[in-house]
Amino acid sequence: MFNTKIQFYDYSDVILKKADIRKQTALTLASDLVLRTSKLSTPVDTGRLRSSETKQVFKDKAFVGTNVEYAPNVEFGTSRQRPQPFLRPALDNNIQNIKTIFKDLKLYLKLSLLSVKIITL
Repeated sequence: MFNTKIQFYDYSDVILKKADIRKQTALTLASDLVLRTSKLSTPVDTGRLRSSETKQVFKDKAFVGTNVEYAPNVEFGTSRQRPQPFLRPALDNNIQNIKTIFKDLKLYLKLSLLSVKIITL
């Protein structure tokens, strides 16, 4: 007859730290993807708008955009200029890729939540 002893180890601190790192990586990958796509479709006259596009990654969110004052006029158009969207399509065209990035993060978290070691005595 075997005695089986199950030991549970609490690795939550390690898992949470790794999860936070993976979340930051996922946000960085997603924002890089949108930024690269946006830069490819940004209309160019002087190159100022394209070169001003950047990303910022924070703890729970990421931003892709530009601080050039005429960017909204290019993106949405004006009464005298047709819209030439570059930011919104960059996000819209990458939604599936972004979902995949975060599904991988979710899978990692699910697999990491509990570590069980079974010892047969």
